[in-house]
Amino acid sequence: MSLLYSPFMINALIGIILGGITAMITGALSTLRNVHYLSAEVTHSALGGAAIGALIYSQIEYEPIIFITATTFSIISSIITGYIVRERGVEATGLAIGVVLAISLSTYSIVIGTLKAELIIKVNSYLLSDILLITYSDLMGMTLISFIGLIVLIAFYKELIYVCFDMEGAESLGLKTKIYDYMAFALIGATGAVLARAMGALLIYALAILPAASSIELSNSTSKIFIYTFTISLIAGLAGILISLTLNLPTSGTIAATATTIYILIKMAKKII
Repeated sequence: MSLLYSPFMINALIGIILGGITAMITGALSTLRNVHYLSAEVTHSALGGAAIGALIYSQIEYEPIIFITATTFSIISSIITGYIVRERGVEATGLAIGVVLAISLSTYSIVIGTLKAELIIKVNSYLLSDILLITYSDLMGMTLISFIGLIVLIAFYKELIYVCFDMEGAESLGLKTKIYDYMAFALIGATGAVLARAMGALLIYALAILPAASSIELSNSTSKIFIYTFTISLIAGLAGILISLTLNLPTSGTIAATATTIYILIKMAKKII
């Protein structure tokens, strides 16, 4: 029982809630915008930013700089992808993601070789993370990004949804679609960085894509898709922590496996019903 009240467990539970919020934003928005793999791509882009942040940290020793640069890199990567998609259409999404990933991963590969061992560990926490090892500093940055993202989503919900579904219709109504479209891409980038820190880029597909995919199986209502995505992410996170502690398994991997299991069960239930 005392384990539940330990600092690392409290941090992990807060991280799960923040992960649910960000999975709701990045997963649902990228799915509705028909750029399904963008949410996974921006988390890989965070690697390049984290590497640059670690390089800066080696000079100024300001720990939040790693998360700041990772988030900035993710946002820029997402906006670049958005620009290519807007210019060449949704069918160019694969090309856009390939270009951005090449830039990010090459940056990561170059910079990582110049870092000390302890900084390499910090950077690689964005590649394969453990939510039980989230620090207080990480939580502060994750909380800030999560709630800014949530406020922006609530404030511009109708505009963002309209742009995702019907760009031409939104333009005919006089909406500044370019602004709202880039806003959506920026939101996906920022919240994707939070997921990268919580889960790690290698496992992010399970939490950034599967809860949103499960939600679409359950409902066609956009508002319900957001609610279901958050709920499924939260259930997967809490169940994953419980199972991992009970069976002594890696936490992030167990959370990913739980999200995958939920998706499979929903698909099977739909076929039976």
